[in-house]
Amino acid sequence: MVFKLWVENGVLTPKHLETIEGRLSEVNASTDIGRIPTHISGNYGVFSAAEWKNWTVSFSLYALCGLLPQDDYRCWEKFVLVCRILCKPYITKDDLVSADALLLNFCKSFERLYCPDKVTCNMHLHCHLKDCLLDFGPIHVFWCFSFERYNGAFGKFHTNNKGIEIQFMRKIMTSKFCETLKETLSSSSFFDTLGCLFDDERGMVKLSHTMTDVVKIIKLAFPGSLDYSGISGTHVSLPKAYKISMLDREDLVFLLASYRMMYPSVTLNISHFGEIIRKYPYISILGEKFGSKSDCRKLRSACVLACKVNDHDSCSYDLRPCRVDFYFSHTACIGEKDVTNVFAKVTWFREYQDRYKYGNALQIWFCNKYEESGSSCFMPVERIRSRFSRGITGASKDLMCICPVTRRIISDN
Repeated sequence: MVFKLWVENGVLTPKHLETIEGRLSEVNASTDIGRIPTHISGNYGVFSAAEWKNWTVSFSLYALCGLLPQDDYRCWEKFVLVCRILCKPYITKDDLVSADALLLNFCKSFERLYCPDKVTCNMHLHCHLKDCLLDFGPIHVFWCFSFERYNGAFGKFHTNNKGIEIQFMRKIMTSKFCETLKETLSSSSFFDTLGCLFDDERGMVKLSHTMTDVVKIIKLAFPGSLDYSGISGTHVSLPKAYKISMLDREDLVFLLASYRMMYPSVTLNISHFGEIIRKYPYISILGEKFGSKSDCRKLRSACVLACKVNDHDSCSYDLRPCRVDFYFSHTACIGEKDVTNVFAKVTWFREYQDRYKYGNALQIWFCNKYEESGSSCFMPVERIRSRFSRGITGASKDLMCICPVTRRIISDN
């Protein structure tokens, strides 16, 4: 509705729409996010709900920066920030208060910019969204994306266009039968032979995790929550294929610094560490896959946002973009017990001097300049906040605008 209003009022001209299409075609984003259809000037009226969500959260600020007037852009920025907060898998009451204040400011700004006649009933209902979330829980509980996804899933079923309802039910009943059969076989001697036939994640070591684990893991991605003492490790799924490698002395020193932040109550030194590691090109955290530079097929999901610990001040944190070079598992003696953790070897992008040119919601970083290696280059994978999409900008194409991609959690429990 807002996009249509911009077009009708001439805020976005046909030339602006061409620029937006060009920017969207150059966005580097993970393939599982979904792309905005081409020819946005004619297709925006038929976007699906999921496409509007992707446009709002991941693409719009980069596509619109420098095109919208400053007041219009700041108004839209508030709505984008609200969507990013509410779409998170884990939301606190403080987040809810911030989202409610931003929504109210957005509605006031919209009314001031476009006159009260353009304010819709849904915008009024925004002011009651906080109460709905407090009463019914996170927005994922009652939003309607699942209905749209089911329509898409049904559309992918192969039928002969005769008796479609019966064919749908046969497929559903067959799926339920396979699930029951898998549970039955799990307690028999045939499971090792036949169990792989029911495995949806072939090539991955699939592990279960509880909702308690989910909350703990998500909290570790935020500053002030770096104690790993009670973490079981069931949230990370590793590929079955790996390479054996060895850390040198400098790497062990860097890794020791990471371990000391993870286990602050334990006295550690290099003698507790083994030099052998298992390297992986990608991993899955809580069901979401993260790639690395070492796997060209998943290179788009190798760029992540994480809290970088200052090499000179362990209490100083900054959410920054980095590129994952590879993942590795390492075993160390922690409190007389052998504990295995999964780390990411990362390269941090260098900060651009005018980082907040377009505001906090759309930051600018160098895309081909990096920080020097330090203890922060070895990072526990739990510190990954999210992936991000990026659009290349700058006169020499050496800058990137980054937009965080909302975390997804896929659980069987």
